Amino acid sequence: MGHMPALLAFAMLWAAGAASSEPAALPPASLDLKVASKWLPNAAGKYDWSRAGYAGGERSIPQVPPGATFSVRRYGAKGDGKTDDSRAVQAALAATMARGGVLLFPRGTYLLRSPLFIDRSRVVIMGEGPAATSLVFARSLSAVYGGSYTADPCTGKIKSTWAFGGGFITLSGKAGRPKRPEQLARVKGDYPPGTTRLKVDSTAPFKAGMWVALLLNDQSTILPSGAKEPDYVNCTLAGGKGRRLQQGSAAARLFALPPPSDPILQLALEAAARETDEFILPQQAAAADALHAASGGEVVASMAPRGSVAAWIYGNNLVDSGGPGALNENSVRYSFRVKAVGRGYIDMDRPTIHQIKRAWTVTLHKYNYGIQEVGVQGLTIRFKNSGVYGDHLTDRGYNAIQLEGLRNAWVRDVRILGADNGVFVANAEFVTLASITVNTTRSRAGGPKVEANLQGHHALSTSLGQSVLISRFNIAKKYWHDVTLSGGAELCVVHRGKGLDLNVDYHRAGPWANLLTNTDFGLANRPFASGGRGDRGANTGRGSVFWNVYPGGGEGALSLPAKCDFGPLLTFYGRFKGKTCPASGWTVRRMPSGAPADLYLAQVQERRRLMRRLAAG
Repeated sequence: MGHMPALLAFAMLWAAGAASSEPAALPPASLDLKVASKWLPNAAGKYDWSRAGYAGGERSIPQVPPGATFSVRRYGAKGDGKTDDSRAVQAALAATMARGGVLLFPRGTYLLRSPLFIDRSRVVIMGEGPAATSLVFARSLSAVYGGSYTADPCTGKIKSTWAFGGGFITLSGKAGRPKRPEQLARVKGDYPPGTTRLKVDSTAPFKAGMWVALLLNDQSTILPSGAKEPDYVNCTLAGGKGRRLQQGSAAARLFALPPPSDPILQLALEAAARETDEFILPQQAAAADALHAASGGEVVASMAPRGSVAAWIYGNNLVDSGGPGALNENSVRYSFRVKAVGRGYIDMDRPTIHQIKRAWTVTLHKYNYGIQEVGVQGLTIRFKNSGVYGDHLTDRGYNAIQLEGLRNAWVRDVRILGADNGVFVANAEFVTLASITVNTTRSRAGGPKVEANLQGHHALSTSLGQSVLISRFNIAKKYWHDVTLSGGAELCVVHRGKGLDLNVDYHRAGPWANLLTNTDFGLANRPFASGGRGDRGANTGRGSVFWNVYPGGGEGALSLPAKCDFGPLLTFYGRFKGKTCPASGWTVRRMPSGAPADLYLAQVQERRRLMRRLAAG
């Protein structure tokens, strides 16, 4: 009973959506189960997405960020659209970084030639609104850094470092994070999803209220140490008809060259290593080559070892679960706060969403997400000379924003014009992307697919991100991938968005348990057109939910994914057409009477209702 006043205070605070520090007491973990169970069917699992976004939904993004304000005008920036303001802006940024606070761009147009890099907490880049403040970048990242292209070892085509990472505005906590997360304890035993108490081999490191990261690994996420790089490049890929194996030894050696020390370029190289064909690790190249040889050169579906982490993510091998290393190490993870510490166990503030097996390596680690309380808001980012986009993966680096290695961060009220890539989010948790428009001032379509009218590569993308909220967006022109959920994206929400001809790209390597709801797909010619390396499993793992998504104007039915191997145990509620794939465990239903139009908002409202009831005693 001694904790009840603090608990009631927290309940009232959460229900009101007010700003706060970390709560002194935590609500019962059963709230998540109640929220998750209200509308979802039993078949595919139940997930609570109400914690997605900044601060897990426990407080609002500050309307006026705290701290001192550093106006770029005070440091000599003109904002006239003609003067190169790079030096003045860098001076203002250095002052902001020294103390923390707001880097303010008053009304005006600021011509810039160099990136803005933030690697400390509590720094916000802010304008006076997209119609008032514009940052105009006159160069690409390729022009800034030079030498950031490689040759595809199979086709000879030029590939870019900037296709999956890097941004002219980069917020990164990577420098403050250890390369290997500090292990606190190992989890003992087997547990089903929905567990709130874990037995551990040591309780000494834990105390109530601390954040902890739960990591799940086994042979399907960690490549064998004996895997060797082949002496050749095999240019055919098992698992994908017509695809090329662009991850052979020559490409791996290209990435093995020491990269320049600049942190923005390093982040781009690391993103390329996670995602692209030509930057795969040598061990993965060897494994893919071996798989291809074993198949006799035929296209095959890959299956992870039965009972493995990857097999579970892919519905116990209901669909293609990928070859060796299909999931990145430590990409299957879950963050929570310790609610209580007992004799040989800890209690969690939220129930697990994974199965846990004693045969896996299930460990608890110190939670370290580099920086927090950082954001970009209230401005337009425009690329002055971005020209034609060209072929896929040839991005020159007209990239707007990258968020990497952080939590409790945001990008809101931002317009992006003429970009190769709009916003990248990677290795991040509790991030909100809201009210973002991605557009062009003139057509950028070009290259061999000019007729497809594609204007860039990624508009909005997240990988290795948990509880990322993408809300109220407008992808006003077609990109190769309008919204991307890639490997390690978990419990993310995409809602209240729209696009000219929107596609949501599930990019393989195990994104799972993500929610897409109340979103307008415009022309709806390619709603689930998705990419990703063919050896890294089906496009999405288990538990993804598609709730009330529709063609432009809300009329007609949306086409289901064309192949039943798109993912396992998926839930579709609304008007859909196409194969319903019962063998893959899909649930496809019309919206029942009284069902909420937006499942995320309904879950948020349900959590607040339950918290108000708790506060009332």
